[in-house]
Amino acid sequence: MAGRHSIKVATWLGIVIMLSGILVPIAWDQLRVRVAIELRNTAFSTIVERGDVLQKLAITYAGQELQRVSKADFVLINTGNTAITASELFSPPQIVFAADTPVLDVVVEEVSPANLAVNVALDRDKNVVTISFPLLNKRDYIRFSVLTSASTVAYAASARIQGVHELQVVRLQVEKSHAQRRAPAGAYVVAVFASLVLLAGLKGTNDVGPEKRMKRAAASGRLDLPKSELPAVYLQFVDTKLAFTTIRERRPLRNLIASFPAGTPLDDVGLQRIEEGIRALLATAVPNLPACVVMIMLGLGGWIYPILAFLGRA
Repeated sequence: MAGRHSIKVATWLGIVIMLSGILVPIAWDQLRVRVAIELRNTAFSTIVERGDVLQKLAITYAGQELQRVSKADFVLINTGNTAITASELFSPPQIVFAADTPVLDVVVEEVSPANLAVNVALDRDKNVVTISFPLLNKRDYIRFSVLTSASTVAYAASARIQGVHELQVVRLQVEKSHAQRRAPAGAYVVAVFASLVLLAGLKGTNDVGPEKRMKRAAASGRLDLPKSELPAVYLQFVDTKLAFTTIRERRPLRNLIASFPAGTPLDDVGLQRIEEGIRALLATAVPNLPACVVMIMLGLGGWIYPILAFLGRA
């Protein structure tokens, strides 16, 4: 009973370790990026410009004559794991544009979700754009454009938000998806660990058939052990026919066989003792099927988090 108890403890300990390998990186990711916000400058383009070819072209905006009109696209995204409320905005996100980047206007292009309340205000005197909101949930974003008469855009962005070290600024990022963000490092760790657990579980199913056949043979008394052979032959038989058990589980049986004289073939009494040892081993060994099922479920379940993270939904 002590041996069976120690094997069960080792099995459960292994399952706990596998589960920890999946849950610990997830918990680390959730705590590490609990509150985060990012400003992405996704594009900059010149809408219209007066050149040598179009010298007679007059460009005006709000009654002001200009050389050109350019547009800078921005996305403000909550990339953390918790919502940001207005009470946490000690200083809302601000974009301060350089003096050589005069801002003409600011236009909100898109918000997600559609009912997201937001105020994007332009202070022309200070050349500053301020973005405020009552609530910005996880993965919520605000896409807006800044019109300027400059040929390039120069700015500095900042915010003071409770729990946020600083406003992350990504300049001129190619915009694939407004809500898209890099998968956290823990997602890759979980993906590798879950894959290893899944592969181990699938590989273990190969032992389920031989295990059932050997147990049926032992129950019916038809183990078909070789007759009058040397102990080395029976050691090979145990390692081959009982390969679905662990080395630790087979150790008492191997020790029994090794106790017989190496150069003397076993008699009927020795064979009977080996058969009894095999039956004892099969009775105490942890079944492979439940362990494989648990590992496969852990592996498949562990992939849920990486998939959601790679899709930007974790």
